[in-house]
Amino acid sequence: MPSWSPWPSPPSEDGVWTRAARTVGGWGRAVLPLLFTVTGVGLGAAPLGTFSGTAVLLALALAMAGKLVGSYLGAWLGGRSRRTRLQLAALLNARGLTEIAVLQIGYQAGILAPALYLALVVMALVTTALSGPLLWAIDRRFPAATMAGAPPATPNGR
Repeated sequence: MPSWSPWPSPPSEDGVWTRAARTVGGWGRAVLPLLFTVTGVGLGAAPLGTFSGTAVLLALALAMAGKLVGSYLGAWLGGRSRRTRLQLAALLNARGLTEIAVLQIGYQAGILAPALYLALVVMALVTTALSGPLLWAIDRRFPAATMAGAPPATPNGR
């Protein structure tokens, strides 16, 4: 007799979770181009004088520092290896789609000024685009083969 659990069962090929994921994924693929179109039109409709290089650089620096350092430290506290910590930091840096959706809502609601909206959209696109090169650099610096025989990492990384 199976034991009772408050948690949902893992997805199976024909289970309810798989059907839900397929449904949401299908809608996502259909609506995603619309999101980018609306974002592009919003950027195109902004006044030309709204671009601020300083705001873009500040947004990039703060976003990357917060994402990379925060996820790296979280993985360090979780006892992950240096390679895994770096990979996790690079992957969590890529949150552009979520950021763009939230920024679009904030801009349409009048919460974000055009200059801030533009700076944050550029930040979202750049941080997402950097995830591939960051992962490539991590894999080159810390190849998986050299980590195979290593003992499990401790929280201090040694």
